[in-house]
Amino acid sequence: MGQYFKLVNLDKKEYIASTDKISVSAKFWEWGANAEGVLPLFLMRQSNQSGGGDIISSQKEFDDLKKRYEGDAKGSDAKTKKFAKKMISSMEKTVFINAGRWAGDRVMLVGDYDKSGLYEKVQGNDWKNILPEIHNEFQRFYWGYIKEKPSVLKDALIPSLEPSKSKKSAVVKAHTRKTKKGQTRVRGHIRG
Repeated sequence: MGQYFKLVNLDKKEYIASTDKISVSAKFWEWGANAEGVLPLFLMRQSNQSGGGDIISSQKEFDDLKKRYEGDAKGSDAKTKKFAKKMISSMEKTVFINAGRWAGDRVMLVGDYDKSGLYEKVQGNDWKNILPEIHNEFQRFYWGYIKEKPSVLKDALIPSLEPSKSKKSAVVKAHTRKTKKGQTRVRGHIRG
């Protein structure tokens, strides 16, 4: 059968594990081979923002940036106003309030064979499975970012990378081919 793992935050008494409606990786290699392998990075992100290509991790920061762009656009020509509106729309897609939720905390991937008993202990009433709370945001971060920012895969054109609709864990397998114009095209193939 193999050993199964849960992502555990000892400081906040939170963990990530499959529910009856949402499935995440279970075995160690699956955590590394699936989208969920990015989940610990998403939760442990620590930054003061303001860098290009970054995300926005608080509503306050988004509101401040929105005011700045709206202020810059006041009294400007139509082109500048259009640019400000486009920037605000783009920023709305990058607000992820759970990014960094576990920054600085003691976090581990604990297996059910571990002698500590932590794998079973997190099922207790004083622990919380946060997967249902963060699932949609993480899916939007992971799959939306790849579709909108193909440069993350070395400037490849990405026609389709969609999350699996199956209840099983998905493995993304990349295929490449040359287009008629000589461009490299990467297509994500998801297998359950």
